[in-house]
Amino acid sequence: MSEQQLEPSPSRTLPAATGWKAGAISTVLALTANLAALAVATAAGAEMMVRPAGTTETLTVGALLVIATTVVPLTLGTILLVIHRGRGPRAWRALAVVGLAIGLITVIGPLTTTASAGTKTALAFMHVATGVIWFLAVRRAATQDRPT
Repeated sequence: MSEQQLEPSPSRTLPAATGWKAGAISTVLALTANLAALAVATAAGAEMMVRPAGTTETLTVGALLVIATTVVPLTLGTILLVIHRGRGPRAWRALAVVGLAIGLITVIGPLTTTASAGTKTALAFMHVATGVIWFLAVRRAATQDRPT
């Protein structure tokens, strides 16, 4: 009978630096895209005020909120990359898909708020852009440092 290996083999472990780099790149790109979307929407006259479904409170979407809601989830995703680096490229590809799915599924939030069409469009774009950018950066990182 052969022994099962409980720890991942070193040849499958991806460099932690690659995970941090992918996370940093996706965060910078998503933040740039989201702040640009905010600027364009504001310049086009979108109010950037929303009332989430089921609430009476109105929320103003400004740069600080965009920064926080972009940086926090991508930082958490990056930490997951580093934690799961020992599982190899397959785990990172799965995390890329999960991030994309989260970006797409959370579009429901802006679309179900009470807000102007321009505001909903800008916010929906931010969710999709963040998911797509994460997906592309992480997929690239997973294939970039293939074990030999």
